[in-house]
Amino acid sequence: MAKVEVSFALILCFLSLCSLVSPPAALAAPLKDAPKKDGDGFKTLGKKAGLVRHLCNETGHYNLCVAAVEADPRSNLKSHRKGILHIVMDKTISNATAILEYIDRLLADNTTKMENTTRNSLEGCSSDYHDSIYDLKHALSLLELKNVSQYSEMESMLNSMFTTPFDCDQDFIQRTIPAPNPLTGSINNCVQDLAETCMAILNHFWSMFAFNCLSSLALARKTYNRNALTSIA
Repeated sequence: MAKVEVSFALILCFLSLCSLVSPPAALAAPLKDAPKKDGDGFKTLGKKAGLVRHLCNETGHYNLCVAAVEADPRSNLKSHRKGILHIVMDKTISNATAILEYIDRLLADNTTKMENTTRNSLEGCSSDYHDSIYDLKHALSLLELKNVSQYSEMESMLNSMFTTPFDCDQDFIQRTIPAPNPLTGSINNCVQDLAETCMAILNHFWSMFAFNCLSSLALARKTYNRNALTSIA
């Protein structure tokens, strides 16, 4: 029986599928535009739709996503999914950093009287944001996304940033006597929406990777079976 070489990468790809989401619905219908390849090697919707708008449409925060990407001057990052994710992650970090700096200014302001409960809650928020920003900066180094481990670690760090605004609010609410919260909801919500956008882009990218893996494995199996039948004949 003829032997067919199946690459180690395909085997790893197959083993990764247990932790992946199903292929996106966008892949089910044929594209009207002539497909082309983007920087990740995946088919895109072509010039009319635009990769940025197509990808942002998958996030649930379309306007925020498009605004964040189009405002970024790094045009070289806008031609592929990893680059777009990089841009939105940078935007998330910059917004979270602005909140952290605002919190630290409030804590350093000795001219305004502040209740101890409010100060304690702000200190908790400062610690939460500091840790999440640190983790998300590290997550940028995982953008190669070569394996499930990198994907899982990045997803965990993005989820941590996503929950930080909520945790910050709870620092004020979950006290015997709720503390006055000087942080408006819109400030925290923007960071939460950006982090959620990053997670949606990450999952979209990884689901397409899984779909490509399945296609490659199916082709390898088909080739193996064909060669095996030829050898028997």
